[in-house]
Amino acid sequence: MKESWEGTSKNIHINHEIISIMISQVFRGKRLIKAERTETGLSSGTYKIQIEGSATPYLLRISAGGLDVASKEKAIAERLSGVVPIADYIYLDTSRNLIEYDWALLQ
Repeated sequence: MKESWEGTSKNIHINHEIISIMISQVFRGKRLIKAERTETGLSSGTYKIQIEGSATPYLLRISAGGLDVASKEKAIAERLSGVVPIADYIYLDTSRNLIEYDWALLQ
C-alpha cells in the first residue's frame, strides 16, 4: 500500500558536518564515523549512524512534521514500550536551533 505514497522526506538532507555537531551534543567526546541516508520515513529523514567506540548503529530521525509531531511520536513510543518492539529514544531536540527541524537519536 505504501508503494504509491509520496514521501515528504526526500528533501531532508543534512550534511556530515551538521550531523557531527548533532552527535557531539549527545555523545560528548565521541566522533561521528559514518552517516548513511536511509530510504525509510514518509514524513521524516533518517540516517543510520556509526559513533566512535560503539559497535551499535543508531538512527538519526529528522522530523519534517509540524511543531509537535516529534514530541508526539516520542510520547507514543514511550507508551508502547514493553508492549510492542520499539526503538528507544536516546535524545530529542525540538529547539530547532541547529537545524530547521526537530530531530531525535534512537537506539
